[in-house]
Amino acid sequence: MAEHSPSPTDAGPLVVAWTQDLFFGVRIEDISRRVGARLRLVGSAGELAAALAEGPALVLIELGAGDAGWHEVVRGFKGTASGQRSLVVAFGSHLDVAARRAARQAGSDHVWAKSHLTAELPALLARASAHVQGEGRRLTGDGCDDALPAEASRGFAEFNRGEYFAQHETLEGVWFAEKRPVRDLYQGILQLGLACYHVEQGNWRGAVKMLRRALPRLARLPEVCQGVQVETLRQAGEAMLAELTRLGPERIAELDRRLFPRILWQASYPPGA
Repeated sequence: MAEHSPSPTDAGPLVVAWTQDLFFGVRIEDISRRVGARLRLVGSAGELAAALAEGPALVLIELGAGDAGWHEVVRGFKGTASGQRSLVVAFGSHLDVAARRAARQAGSDHVWAKSHLTAELPALLARASAHVQGEGRRLTGDGCDDALPAEASRGFAEFNRGEYFAQHETLEGVWFAEKRPVRDLYQGILQLGLACYHVEQGNWRGAVKMLRRALPRLARLPEVCQGVQVETLRQAGEAMLAELTRLGPERIAELDRRLFPRILWQASYPPGA
């Protein structure tokens, strides 16, 4: 019944959609209203850029929906901190291989058939709503003020030596053993290492995917966590993602390896320990 459906508020997550299908637009609007999200329908690259400036939780773009300038808009957006926190889903015919490839290269997190998006839409919007409700709550404790585990220190050393597969094995064990929110530190760093590993293997898609997973985890942490310079590390990851996005899959070999992040941490932490 209508009285049980929350209305969108200014505080609700923003959903941006670009589609020429009026019926599908109505469906997106209905589901957005039920989960308390705000919907912004756009129809040009300029309107899309203006909407993205507000940091939407979810962006839905129909392949072939008019102005193709959205590729450059999304590519630039995904190179920002806000863009890394937003989920971009392009959708359309699974037969249009060229359009799907272009959407991935532009930075879309998913490229789905319209039927698949229709089935996933309620859960997708609900997750976007829950994600934004949790945004802004950075960890202020919950393990960040503790000393760094010795095994994590070993994993960081492996990371800085370029032993990216080994650091994954080491830090995965630390992450699995830690149940507090500080576990984001270990998982975010091991995913940064996997991104570097994928670059070395020429796997552009794998590298970008890992960076997009790692950066939001690091963004939830304080600037320094267990002696690790998290903010410096996050900024290095953002720079690497921006350059990968600019180069695209065909030019991944041109990525300057000096952009690979390095971990800076204080061995004796907390001070006086």
